[in-house]
Amino acid sequence: MCEFFSSILTYKNKKLLFDLDTDSHHEILSKNGIKDNSLMPKFVKLEFTPRDGDIFNHNIKNWKLTVDQDQIPDWYDEKIALRFCKKYIKVVWKKRFLQNVNEALIEGRIIRFAKNVKIEVLKNTKIGEMWGTSSIGTMLGTSIARKLNINVSIKRCGSESLIYDLSGRKKIILLGGKQLKSIKAV
Repeated sequence: MCEFFSSILTYKNKKLLFDLDTDSHHEILSKNGIKDNSLMPKFVKLEFTPRDGDIFNHNIKNWKLTVDQDQIPDWYDEKIALRFCKKYIKVVWKKRFLQNVNEALIEGRIIRFAKNVKIEVLKNTKIGEMWGTSSIGTMLGTSIARKLNINVSIKRCGSESLIYDLSGRKKIILLGGKQLKSIKAV
């Protein structure tokens, strides 16, 4: 069940494959040209997840390693896998998380997860999920915000910006500040 942070340990513990923007083992394998068609594959699907369920808790001691496949090859070394996961989750935290910040301008970034952020201007930036008490003053350019939780506010949306999926309450699609679609969530 691909959860954040998913990765693939390659044959004989040589390297860890992961993607900054997805937790799908299938997509990670596909992007690296690896086929998943053997009962005993030459890789191990891993998940490094927070014990308390809070992906914003970046205390490394809070995180646990699990294997996400039935057959585990003899060559698999959990200590090596854990060392790789601890190293590379820090890369993802640095490049794709934004937490507890107050910024005048964020431009040209991809942010998978944001929590408790105040951004005056968001320009040409993609935000995957916003949590906590977060706000964006103005979205400009080709900015996208999706999966917004209950305490998130966006004041202005520029002509090419897109907002959708407000935390399961209802789905609203806005393009350039104009509502294109609004449906109740099931």
